[in-house]
Amino acid sequence: MSAKKRPAIASQRDADTKSVLRGGFIPQIKRYFFCAVGVATFCAAAYIYSPVLYRRGEESATQLEFVLDDDLLVYQNDLIVLPFGLHGLYDIWFTTKAVDYWPISNTAFWIEWRLFGMDPLGYHAVSFALHCVETLLLWLILKRLKIPGALLAAFLFAVHPVNVESVAWIASQKNLWAMLFMQLAVLCYLKIELASGTEMSSKRFALWYGLTLACFVTAMLGKGSAVILPAILALVVYLNRPLRLTDAYKFAPFVILAGVFAYVNVFFQTHGDAEVVFRQAGFLERTVTAGASIWFYLFKAVAPVNLAPVYPMWNVSVTNWVWYVPAVAAIVVSAGLVFFQRKKKVWARPFFFAWFFFLIALSPVLGATDVGFFRYAIVADRYQHLAIIGVLGLVAAGLSVGVKRWPTFGSVGAAAVVGAAAIVFLPTAQRQANIFVTTEGWYRAAIEKNPGCWMAYNNLGNCLLNKGRMDEALSLYRKAIEIKAIYPEAHLDLGVALAQLGKTEEAAEEMRIAIRQRYDYLDAHYDYGNILYQKKEYAEAEASYRRALKIKPTHAECLNNLGMAVKAQGRSAEAIKIFRESADAKPNYADARRNLGISLAQEDRFKEAGGVFQEVLEFDPSNVEARMYLSRCLAIQNKNAEALEQAKLALSYAKQKGDPQWIVQCEDWIKQHAALTQRESNRNEVPPIEINVAP
Repeated sequence: MSAKKRPAIASQRDADTKSVLRGGFIPQIKRYFFCAVGVATFCAAAYIYSPVLYRRGEESATQLEFVLDDDLLVYQNDLIVLPFGLHGLYDIWFTTKAVDYWPISNTAFWIEWRLFGMDPLGYHAVSFALHCVETLLLWLILKRLKIPGALLAAFLFAVHPVNVESVAWIASQKNLWAMLFMQLAVLCYLKIELASGTEMSSKRFALWYGLTLACFVTAMLGKGSAVILPAILALVVYLNRPLRLTDAYKFAPFVILAGVFAYVNVFFQTHGDAEVVFRQAGFLERTVTAGASIWFYLFKAVAPVNLAPVYPMWNVSVTNWVWYVPAVAAIVVSAGLVFFQRKKKVWARPFFFAWFFFLIALSPVLGATDVGFFRYAIVADRYQHLAIIGVLGLVAAGLSVGVKRWPTFGSVGAAAVVGAAAIVFLPTAQRQANIFVTTEGWYRAAIEKNPGCWMAYNNLGNCLLNKGRMDEALSLYRKAIEIKAIYPEAHLDLGVALAQLGKTEEAAEEMRIAIRQRYDYLDAHYDYGNILYQKKEYAEAEASYRRALKIKPTHAECLNNLGMAVKAQGRSAEAIKIFRESADAKPNYADARRNLGISLAQEDRFKEAGGVFQEVLEFDPSNVEARMYLSRCLAIQNKNAEALEQAKLALSYAKQKGDPQWIVQCEDWIKQHAALTQRESNRNEVPPIEINVAP
């Protein structure tokens, strides 16, 4: 009997030991492991994005800058930078002033501008934080879907070089906001879909369903590309179980909202200035282009080599059979995976879901409709920021399954992938991040990778022109025109550079070429008007400004300069009206209000003029010129104490700015004003306000 009891005792001890391991020690090891991997992933990502995440000393030759479209989206965007309090947010959300109706992204930039101003570091820090959060959410989603290798997939996503463009480029932050809320929507819907076998109460269902809808709407307000979320949710459901008719009812509100927001986005992109058609491509050309794009993105996801800021433009030919091969291959693969999935082949299941997730996520940028960047290239790394999850998830899941089935070979394969990611991905990705440090560096990298990138030559010319490197800039403009003869932007920029050299006739000819190449080119008419104004051809300048205003009636700078041209022809009353229009179009535009105030003062309307200068000071209290004009207007109205106060404030601001010219003028005016106040009447002895403003 005792001999039979010993095995039972030993068995009980083994069971107790296993229970202790399962209940305490092993889970604790797993937690430490996950924490260690998380820290390692964060450190690897921080290493990659370090070029845009640290502040360089003032002595450094390479200071962190805004690049490419950052100016249009942030510091040259009136909706973002104007000091209107909450009025700016109102315009972002409830008017059609924005180019795109993406108020979540614009609100984020509005807040960041007030926190960081012209310091790009803060914007980069926000983008990096979003990337880290999205990496964590990706791991949670894959884990809840019980996809093997979720942690490895998240690591690969965090360090993949293709994702650098979406994270290191400030203008791409809108992609990150949209993806963040798309991920949250998926997580909320999984609360419904993966409810543990029991019927979810109607209140809990309504809660999670409502949160999913709210996250979807927020994602669409971040960027319109989130329109694909209903299809992704359907794919996620199908991964868990077959689709049912009730799912159609659940997805219907998402589809309706997607349609509404798609219409709103199209409206915003076409309601303003004349729409520019980037590609005259028919259905067949767009189809074969889409097929080639799919395999291009798949290759870059698997082997991220020869990455470029701007890839060469494809010369797609529907008469060349080679262009049909990628599209036919994509159709064959899709049909094959559908066939084997319906046959319930186990091996086909992961490929089916990875492939169709990849296609759904890419669908907005495959060329069915054009986006602005298609003018320069059909493909871009940032376009597959979401789609790459399908590829990385499949690779990670395959390695994880391989490790379990064939421990030796699977472990070697997994180690090889992680090693490659560490050895190849990290330095490659960091080199990509370095491209986004300076504007000049970005354009030079684009030219190095794509010598035919005419846009990069022209924009690099603008960059060097701003740095005073005139000869290099002129050479780059001419190189851009050599590559692309029909390039009105380059002709205009060349004309502006020649004008700065005093070569007005050559400049005017380049601007005329730009207008001939694109008659609805707003900036060409505007700058040509400026050239004519400088030549004192005021009637011709007026005509050019009016042509520009037909394209954009609310162009504040153009209205201001039109007022100058009209005033130069002796029509002061009309000029005052135009200056008011300019000030209304752009309330913080000091030049328009200054010219309005001066014009009113020259008509002896000093009280009105003083009010205009006070409006300037509401936007810019340190505007010395406006304070001086206000002081003169007050003095003419015998408001001597107020006039002296404004003059002293002007002198104080002039000293703060270190402007010797204005310091002298302020001191002279204060002395002159003190002498005038000792007399009984000073109205006719105050020096008249003279207009001396050129466009």
